[in-house]
Amino acid sequence: MIFKNKNRVFYQITSKITYGKETMVFQGSYDISEVYETRHQQLISFRKIFMVVIGMEIILSYFLASILTRPLQKLSQVSKQIADGDYSVRVSVNTKDEIGELSINFNYMTEQLVEKLMKLDQLLKNQEEFMGSLAHEMKTPLTSIIGYADLMRIENLSEEEQKEACGYIYSEGKRLQNLSLKLMNLLVLKNQEFQMKKQNLVPMIHEVISSMQYRLQEQKILVNLNLKPTICEVEADLLKSLILNLVDNSLKSMNVGGILTIECCPAQEGAKIYVSDTGCGMPKGELDKITEAFYRVDKSRSRKQGGVGLGLALCKEIVRIHKGDMEFISQEEKGTTAIITIGGGHYEKTD
Repeated sequence: MIFKNKNRVFYQITSKITYGKETMVFQGSYDISEVYETRHQQLISFRKIFMVVIGMEIILSYFLASILTRPLQKLSQVSKQIADGDYSVRVSVNTKDEIGELSINFNYMTEQLVEKLMKLDQLLKNQEEFMGSLAHEMKTPLTSIIGYADLMRIENLSEEEQKEACGYIYSEGKRLQNLSLKLMNLLVLKNQEFQMKKQNLVPMIHEVISSMQYRLQEQKILVNLNLKPTICEVEADLLKSLILNLVDNSLKSMNVGGILTIECCPAQEGAKIYVSDTGCGMPKGELDKITEAFYRVDKSRSRKQGGVGLGLALCKEIVRIHKGDMEFISQEEKGTTAIITIGGGHYEKTD
């Protein structure tokens, strides 16, 4: 047994020995206080070492956690800056682990977001410009119509003056009608699906030229056609409208006299249509803007000729429907060439 006596610890052993009829008891005690004292000191040392190790582990864990979470903290800061409207900031990528991959994906997401926001901002600006241009285009003819109608209502005009006023009212009314029709066509093209059919483009071009024969003769325009039989998947009415608008623009650029050239040929990526004129041409800086709605290079000339600035916007939409491309080459005082590419063209074998 182990017992204490006056702050000392003893280890006592008791044993019995029987010898004949006699029973003897042997007892021995050993002082083991030093063992307990040593154990106590060791426990104190172990506690101190344990506390030191725990403290070091806490500090080390804190620094490790700070190092590991620093990219996430930067990611969080950058996301807050982006949320506050600063779209120029990006997360620096210094590792190739999961955090680095997350940073790369976050930067890509930010770039896509910025691109979408820029497109949305440009779309809103275009819509504002479109509405402003539409209001302006409607205001001008309406002002003329109201003014001349009021003049006819109040003043006693001669027959010749009445005819002149009616002529202005008629021409401005036609401008409004043309504007509404072009706008309606533009909206229909953007919200309607069309069935494409394989057709020869040559008869369509001939049909367009025939329909404009009077204007061509009136302006003394020489027509040069270089048409190779070409089969292509198109929507016939839309393609005729496309060529008609391009030819109309060419005629507006030439007053009296000039050459209108139309070429059609198959190409590897589809069919190509060239519409060229020897008109007044356009400055190089205007070529990127001419397909915008209501945009005119020469506003006075366009209004005088009845234009509303929507013809090339319609052409652009028709080309988009045919999954093609449209570009312009122009030199001032030399003329303009419109190059239209649409898909699915090939030579037609004819006898």
